[in-house]
Parts: sequence; structure tokens; C-alpha cells
Amino acid sequence: KRIKAEEEALKCADVVITSTKQESTFQYAKYSYFSAQKAKVVPPGVDHNNFHHIHSTTETSGIDRMMNPFLKDLTKPPFLAISRAVRRKNIPSLIEAYGRSDKLKRKTNLILILGCRENTSKLDSQQKDVFQDIFEIIDKYNLYGKVAYPKKHTLDQIPALYRWAASRGGFFVNPALTEPFGLTLLEASSCGLPIISTHDGGPKDINSKCENGLLVDTSDVNKLKNTLEAGINSTQWKSWSRNGIEGVHRHFSWNMHVRNYLSILNNLHQQSLKFSSSGIKQSCLKGSSSLI
Repeated sequence: KRIKAEEEALKCADVVITSTKQESTFQYAKYSYFSAQKAKVVPPGVDHNNFHHIHSTTETSGIDRMMNPFLKDLTKPPFLAISRAVRRKNIPSLIEAYGRSDKLKRKTNLILILGCRENTSKLDSQQKDVFQDIFEIIDKYNLYGKVAYPKKHTLDQIPALYRWAASRGGFFVNPALTEPFGLTLLEASSCGLPIISTHDGGPKDINSKCENGLLVDTSDVNKLKNTLEAGINSTQWKSWSRNGIEGVHRHFSWNMHVRNYLSILNNLHQQSLKFSSSGIKQSCLKGSSSLI
């Protein structure tokens, strides 16, 4: 029923708004009634009232308390990942890449924010499998004291986590196998946290405009490991942080989002007026010739 309804919507639509080029090329293109000529890319925006780079000592101490049970040294630069615990997000590969690197284990921490859970046995089968993989890899490389995976967080702690990681010279990591857009990348960037991300889909669009980090083929664990090491060794952290803040404000604000939408609608309206005007003229001409 859903696909049938979406086909009907695409058949009748004058324009189709997508978040990225990938959505148009690899998702909408699978529908029979989709026309690439109708597709317009309008990326979502970021709420700068919540996602900004000015952190407070109060929120920093709150995140410290969240991490204390897991980490031996809270001052190390963290790699922060925030996602659902599903296979597509590829979190076990991130832990595997981290575990293979003596340099990363020595110099950094790994922070995994994977939703809220009471008991892993009550999760759905896919989430159970992902957490089982996570716990096994942590045990395999003896990563206790280096990896944090808190069971709970609140929504208002998400921007605080980005700022906390940025204040320690860390990175936001998105190791997903496929990423249609990547809103968390924008949130992190707006908070001054550079990114290391999959080179699939939306992150390409984001990094091309913000130039605030590194992209990598996350299906290759060794490439991911090398890229994480390159990020920590880079002298560009400050410029990446600044570029992210400025780039998100320039290209991914809600004001820009609305302006892009209105521009598309205005163009449609103008085309509609021209079509209507042309139709009236044609009708008049046809009427005249028939009278003749």
C-alpha cells in the first residue's frame, strides 16, 4: 500500500525534494513514476540554538559523570559515534579498527552512544546481535577503560556530548555502510567537532561544502583504522573545527533551508503562470481561426 501511494504521489508531483543527490539516484530512481528532472536537492538544517560551539562547565561536568564509570583517562581526545544499534551503522567495524591500533588505544578514547537500553535481552534480534558483536570485540582487544557505551542519555545531552568531545580535540565518527544524509554530522560540525565519515551519500555533500574532516571507505577496516590515525595525527584540527562551524551556518541553517524551498516554489509558480498565460493565448488563437 505504501509503495502504491508513493508511486501515485510521484506521478502527480510537480517537484520532488530530496536531501541529497544519493536519494535521487539510488532511492527515488527505483520508482516507476519518478522523473530525475523533477528532483531538487534541499538538505535539512540545524537548530543553532541547541547545536553551537559554546560549552559550559556545567554540561562538561555532566558528561564527565556519564563517562567516569567507563574511562580511565577522561582527558584523551575521544572518537564519538552516535547512532542506532543496527547493522547498517557498522559500529562493530569502528571498534575493530580502534582495537587494531596501538596508537589509538594509547592516545584516544572511543565513545559509543547507541540509544537507550535497560536490558540487551529485551532488544530486537538485530540490536541484540550488534551489541553482542560490540561486547565481543571490546573483550577481544581488552578495551576496558578505553571505550564508553552508556546505557542512557537525554536529548539535551546530545549537543553537550558534541561540545565535550570538541573541547578535548576529538572527532565525530560516522562509520555507516550507507548514509542517505547524516544529520548527526551537521550537528557535530555546528558544535565545532570535526568529522571522520563514510564516503557514501550525504557525507560527501556535507564535507564538500564544509571541508571539516576526512571521508573513508568504511567497509575496509584497515582503511578506517588508518584514517582514524590520520585524524589524530593531523595538524588541521583547528581549521576543520572552524570550517565546520562556518560551513554549517552558511549552507545548512534552517533559514537557508527555507529560502531554498521558497525559491523552488516560486519558480514553479512562475512556470505555472507562464503556462496558464500561454494556454489562454492558444485558446484565443484557436477560437479566432475557427471563426474565420
